[in-house]
Amino acid sequence: MGGRLKVLVGPAGSGKTERILEEFVREMEGGGGPLLLLPSSHRVREVKARFLSRGIPPGLATIHTLESLLDMVLSGTSYAYRRLNAVETQALVEEVVRQVRPQLGYFSEMGLRWGFNRVVARFLREAVVLDRDEVLLEKVEPPEKAKDLALLLDTYRKLLKEKGLLDETLAFMEAARLVREGKALFLDRVTHLLVDGFYDFTVAQWALVEALITSLPRTTFALLYHSSRPRLFSLPGRLLERLEAHGADVEELDEGDWPLSPLERRLGGGKVSLPEVDLSSRVFLIKGGGPWGEVRWVAYKVASLIREGVCPRDIGVVVRDLSLRRGELEEALEAWGIPFHITQHPALAEHPLVNLAVMLLKARLEDLPVNRLVSLALSSLVPLDVETREEVLRLVERVQYVLGLKTWRALLKGLDEFPRASSWMTVTLLPALEAVPLRSSGGEMVKGVEESLRILGVGEDPVLSFFREAMLWMVRGREMAGGGEFNLEDFLLSLGGVLRESHYSPLVSRNGVTVMGLLDGRQSVFPHLFFVGLHHGSFPAQVQSDPLLRDGDRERINRAYRSTILPLPSEQRGEEDGLLFYMGVTRARETLYLSYNARDEEGKPLSPSPYLTQLLDGVGHTVLEGAPPLPFTVGGRDPVMDEKIEPPFPLPQVWTPTQIETYAHCPYAFFFRHVLDIEPFQVPVEEALSTSIGELYHQVLESYEKARMERGDGGLRENLALLEEVAREVFDRFLQEGRVGHPG
Repeated sequence: MGGRLKVLVGPAGSGKTERILEEFVREMEGGGGPLLLLPSSHRVREVKARFLSRGIPPGLATIHTLESLLDMVLSGTSYAYRRLNAVETQALVEEVVRQVRPQLGYFSEMGLRWGFNRVVARFLREAVVLDRDEVLLEKVEPPEKAKDLALLLDTYRKLLKEKGLLDETLAFMEAARLVREGKALFLDRVTHLLVDGFYDFTVAQWALVEALITSLPRTTFALLYHSSRPRLFSLPGRLLERLEAHGADVEELDEGDWPLSPLERRLGGGKVSLPEVDLSSRVFLIKGGGPWGEVRWVAYKVASLIREGVCPRDIGVVVRDLSLRRGELEEALEAWGIPFHITQHPALAEHPLVNLAVMLLKARLEDLPVNRLVSLALSSLVPLDVETREEVLRLVERVQYVLGLKTWRALLKGLDEFPRASSWMTVTLLPALEAVPLRSSGGEMVKGVEESLRILGVGEDPVLSFFREAMLWMVRGREMAGGGEFNLEDFLLSLGGVLRESHYSPLVSRNGVTVMGLLDGRQSVFPHLFFVGLHHGSFPAQVQSDPLLRDGDRERINRAYRSTILPLPSEQRGEEDGLLFYMGVTRARETLYLSYNARDEEGKPLSPSPYLTQLLDGVGHTVLEGAPPLPFTVGGRDPVMDEKIEPPFPLPQVWTPTQIETYAHCPYAFFFRHVLDIEPFQVPVEEALSTSIGELYHQVLESYEKARMERGDGGLRENLALLEEVAREVFDRFLQEGRVGHPG
């Protein structure tokens, strides 16, 4: 290979990602080309935020997981096999088990189920890839188990070939072949590639990465290996040897090697001073006071941005402790008619995806077609970009831990678009949880699952780590809601009361301004960000410890600053405050608004945070204070802004079971019938296929968009009238011709 290959090896907190990002940024400044990033799925949001905070344009740093890269490689080619979805994978597993059960001697029925789905399936796939059955089988004890594995392997290969199927492992191998043969055309422009966390890779996934390394000679590669997390079949020693054979520069990092950014070094060294900070965003300082406090100023500026054409989704409002300022912010934003949503950890009942889960479970209890509803709801109500897909997956999985585990079995089978949820939830966690008493507390449940997994021979697993996190998350949510001791039975009983209501709230709109606490916004980047509450006593905090800071964050910060001395009392945790402040001021891409109250209600002067003062000493900024100019009515509704933020087609305030059933059958029928209140005609099911009806609705929307672009944007009333006019034309043509045409 003609490119450069660098491998950083080290434990968590050793700064592998930060080191590589700094090097990539320097190369990009010197004229480097596009980036293709392959972080492990849970790191996508974090890595993207770090690149954005360094001024790398979003379109330049294309971030993919290995799975999304796999889909891109295979999508533009024709290959002999079809990739399995989760349902097909499970069906294949069951068929293999049925065929081989009479011939097996080692595995019991339970052992076979667990062995095949967790360890044996991985073993089979590795053997298929390596084509070294005898080597892998030699490691298996006792011999009877090796014999059974060989039989399973042969059956597995035979079925794949007969059915013309391509499981995920073989799909990665096929993608690797296409890359080696130069058929992955979209990779032509890639000049930098980052692979994060390849300790988690299977052999098949590694084959694709190795094909990239050997086939893209101009590319600078960086691979980050987590030395403290050995995994079954990861073969870390062999992989590192192969990398060195490719000419890799392998560097081992200690835990204290985390390279601090210039701003972090200044926050943590000598004195808290930031004179040389170079923020890429424009900076405004809002000094509130008297009748125009900082929050009213913030609401006014948010309204002004929207009035100028900024999308509300591109605006964020962050405050250190949202619980102290939430009511004030809500009141100010509502006074201007600004759409917004609150993001606050854990906020179980307020998260739209948890709300979605409650809606789904209620639909299940009412015998609605839930499997169809799951797929449609996740794909239609939530935009499935990489980040949101991961968020959907994490939250749906978290909710599944506590929402009646047997009830969720049917739901899991419907999650074809999210195979990980369907596979490991069904195979690993649910059987273990069924053995745990309902009266168990969160801690007892974790211990019970650990013991069940140990008996079944699963060992340490990402599922178990995720389960621990979910239990802790639910316990905290219960405590914050004022509940007593957490246990599964009590939670299910309380949830049942919610589900028995005749109506339930619709999903919370995500189209407005995001209002969040600082820790919830630390990995989010907005074009326009308002950092509120930077008065004296906020940074550094006056309390002895920061109750908002989670243990993991505290440990990470302590590692970063353990060799520094701050001129602040130790009980005030100045090192934590420094990094928290850094998180806030680096979350804006275009404009950053920093605000505090310069005067109290009686008019007495108030001091800003010393962190804010030090930052502004070295950063050019514009000061906004006093009373702002008022181009539109204060505290009232401005017609121009109302038109900007008014949803073109508002959703119903509540969803009845009938509406949900309509949505499950066809989202477009739901849109016409229950949102637009348009009923052009009824088509008997036996006379029209559902695909034809779907094409009709698609055609209506396509024709409407063309007509709207020709006539220009109108208000809600004009849009509804235009849509109804187009819909009637399309439906009348269908009734006359008896077929679905295409708009001209």
